[in-house]
Formats: sequence, C-alpha cells, structure tokens
Amino acid sequence: MQKQQTRPRQQRPALPAQQVQPAGLVVPKTSRLYYDFILGGENELSIPVNNDLVEAFSIKNNTGFDLFVLGIQTRFSDGLEDCIINLIQVGDKTIVDGRTQLTQIGNRIKADVSRDELPVNFPLSANATVRIKLATKNVAITTGDVSVTLFCRKVPKSAR
Repeated sequence: MQKQQTRPRQQRPALPAQQVQPAGLVVPKTSRLYYDFILGGENELSIPVNNDLVEAFSIKNNTGFDLFVLGIQTRFSDGLEDCIINLIQVGDKTIVDGRTQLTQIGNRIKADVSRDELPVNFPLSANATVRIKLATKNVAITTGDVSVTLFCRKVPKSAR
C-alpha cells in the first residue's frame, strides 16, 4: 500500500485589521457594525403640496452619552420619492444639505428591495438635537409618512 502525501496545513488568515475613523472611533473591519443606541423619529405634522423646507420633526440624543452616528436610515410612504430632505444638527452643522431627494438617502416603506443604512460618521453630543426639514413637490406629506433612524455608538472615553 502506498502512503498518501500530506500537504502542510494552511495557516488561518489573520483577523481583520482595525480601522481608525476620522473622529477617533476604532471600528473593526467587518461587514456589519453593531450599535449602542438607535435613535429615531417620524414627521409629526402634515405638509401641503409645493411647500418649501419646513421643520417636520427632530431627534434628540437623550442617552446622556456623546455618540458617533455611523448610519442613517430614512423611510417614506409611496409617492414621496421626489420630496426634499435636510438634516441639520442644532448648532447649524448640516448633515444632509441641498436639494436632496428622499429616494437618494432612503427607501419607500413598502419597498420590495431596501438597502441598509447610509453610512456616515459624525459626532452627536449628549442632549444634542438633529432637526429634519422636509419640502414637498407634487404630493402632500401626512403625519407619519417620513421616518429617520440614527444608528449610534458611544464615544469611548479615550476619544473625548
């Protein structure tokens, strides 16, 4: 009987390297992130057709922690694809600006295919507020038609 030749055992690939984000948050290089907090809100007022930007709702960081927002997810009702959205952090730091349509940063609520959250990286201090402004074109926005979710990680003490 002839002996089979054995190949040397292959080494396992090294674990993914750590990647440093601009604000100092160390994020493992993986396909999915985990979050410490998820903050969200939906529009609380109706906005008539052909209306310019109106503050529709706001999201407040009531966690008591400084946070990094790593993802934004926007959902909207059918027919609102061409409505305009702005996200402004109090202190007038604009997060999403210009004539940005809802469909550019989000999905319809009943979409067949939806994408994950839009990756971002900005700080949100404790008790800070993000204001969401909406403008309509051909379809009025009713209460609950637009929602925004912020996916957040706590700022590590070493990065403060």
